[in-house]
Amino acid sequence: MSRLKELITAIERFIPGISAYKEKELLREEDLALRRYLRTMLEDALHDLRETERYAVMTSGIDPTLFEEQVVQKLEIIIRELESAEAGYAGWLDQINIEEDVLEAVLENDNALAEKVTAFREAAKQAYSDVMGGKPLDIAGLSSMVREIEGLLERRKTILRKGGD
Repeated sequence: MSRLKELITAIERFIPGISAYKEKELLREEDLALRRYLRTMLEDALHDLRETERYAVMTSGIDPTLFEEQVVQKLEIIIRELESAEAGYAGWLDQINIEEDVLEAVLENDNALAEKVTAFREAAKQAYSDVMGGKPLDIAGLSSMVREIEGLLERRKTILRKGGD
């Protein structure tokens, strides 16, 4: 640790509440970083799925309207939601007391969300490979994964609303 960091740490011990403030700020930064990462993964998946859709429409005659409604449009909404939620835990974390069980529930949900988005990103890559290899596009499977991501985002909002009461 540099001498400057040592001095700042020493001074912080004398300022009441600074450690709680720093912890809240760190959570905000981590939340923002997670949302940006997930948004980027979903944007990449969306790009792959649009390419997959174009090829599948030409080769296997899938209904592009069905794919757009069940997968693409919902994915675009999720991406916009992740973009607009860049304030992180702001507002909720401004409270003096944070219930640890609520914070734990949010973090567990965020972990599940990250896992689901990662799996979806891989499924989008696989869908492209499958369609290029002559296999049918699994619209139902992709749609199901999008619904699961939507559900985790809704659950997160619910946890934060209840924790903010």
